[in-house]
Amino acid sequence: MCAKMTGRTEDLAVVGIDIGKDSFNLVGFDRAGQLVVRKKIKRFALTATFEQLPRCVAGLEACLSAHFVSRILNALEHDANIRKAQARVALVRPTAGSRAQVPQKTAIEFGERLSQAVEAYPSAPTTAHGRLSWLQRELKKHGGVKVSVNMVHTWMHGLSRPRDDNLRALARLL
Repeated sequence: MCAKMTGRTEDLAVVGIDIGKDSFNLVGFDRAGQLVVRKKIKRFALTATFEQLPRCVAGLEACLSAHFVSRILNALEHDANIRKAQARVALVRPTAGSRAQVPQKTAIEFGERLSQAVEAYPSAPTTAHGRLSWLQRELKKHGGVKVSVNMVHTWMHGLSRPRDDNLRALARLL
């Protein structure tokens, strides 16, 4: 979706800069929140582009090049702010074939249910006696699924959910 530019460049107040490998994406707004600037520029055009823009606040996501870019912008009397990246969690269910993240609440609930099912399994060892390794071996032996102990650990502790094929193998096993 491409928003229409409704403000004037002279009214520019804030510019967000997405730093890429070879180029930068700029999105600028005025004080009323109206879109003023949207453009993609090459790395070497940064100085020339910001010399043409009025003084404003520039927001950058922290990365390897952010300090380099902020020094250039501060030299041009723009106010560069570097912020750390915010973790994002998808709020949609992944579709078939997609690798979208599962919401944390769902993964935690799955981990709790998996732990209860393993505890109810008669031959399952205790956590101190190799429960994760046991589950890994059983999945390989009965389900034909090869997974790492670290992956089983993430399932048990609610850090992630298994893919569909691993989920089916777990259902057959337990």
